[in-house]
Amino acid sequence: MITTLYAGGAAMNHRLNLEGKPGYTRLAGSVYSTWWNGGLRTTTYFHNMIGILTETIGSPTPMEVPLVPNRLLPNGATPFPVTPQKWLYAQSIAYSVSMNYAVLDYAARHRDTLLFGMWRMGRNAIERGSRDHWTHYPSRIEAIKAAHQKDNPPARGDASGSGEASERTTAPGNRRIPARYFEAVLRKPELRDARGYIVPADQPDFPTAVKFVNALLKTGIVVHRATAEFTVGDKKYPAGSYVVKTDQAFRPHVLDMFEPQDHPNDFKYEGGPPVAPYDSAGWTLAFLMGVKFDRVLDAFEGPFARLP
Repeated sequence: MITTLYAGGAAMNHRLNLEGKPGYTRLAGSVYSTWWNGGLRTTTYFHNMIGILTETIGSPTPMEVPLVPNRLLPNGATPFPVTPQKWLYAQSIAYSVSMNYAVLDYAARHRDTLLFGMWRMGRNAIERGSRDHWTHYPSRIEAIKAAHQKDNPPARGDASGSGEASERTTAPGNRRIPARYFEAVLRKPELRDARGYIVPADQPDFPTAVKFVNALLKTGIVVHRATAEFTVGDKKYPAGSYVVKTDQAFRPHVLDMFEPQDHPNDFKYEGGPPVAPYDSAGWTLAFLMGVKFDRVLDAFEGPFARLP
């Protein structure tokens, strides 16, 4: 997904270059992130499609592009800087038209690659939902560091820690973390991604749960309903309960609607202020609507009928 976005963005940048249109920025030059799954461009990411957002300065009244010295040197984010000048609304329209043509031209030239990529993403999602899979959330990466530090506390007077000689790296103050922590921390059986979610029909506010299910259906999620009572593990569920399995093409959206958000601890520098996300960092719909559900970690079957 991300690399395809880069390719599409590069096509837009390249066309602006060819047409002598400076001042565009990308990647680190923008404040946008791919974190929020709630906009027209970002919801597509969770459905194996390419979402694009462009914004261009300009108003019907002519305006001045100011002098920003730090923006004059070309870099990876702004390869073709704009210089101070009067800016007309017609320029904004021309830039927008160029970027639209760039997207259409890229899609026409690479349609087979784009279609195969969409299929590959969907296939990956189905495969991950059909077997044991672990998502590397930011908090779990931090857990590896914490577990290693707990097992190898720094020696007195040694900021880098004592630890085992084989764990040290050549960089002062750093130690190599043995690979065994990958399995011990990240591959715990209880940390597996869910194979499915069950929304019981006997919960207190079932009408709201139905609204939640309808929201899933509207975004292309496959949902089943139990036609009879069934048991998963040691728990019984009544007929009419809803089942959402994760072995489907839009699995990323399913996880996003049921799982808690795990935003990274992103700081400008150690001990510094946090870097705020551009949009909402928490939006788990099942939580927002108070829907009761169970996570199921193993494959399961039952008297399930797919909802239209």
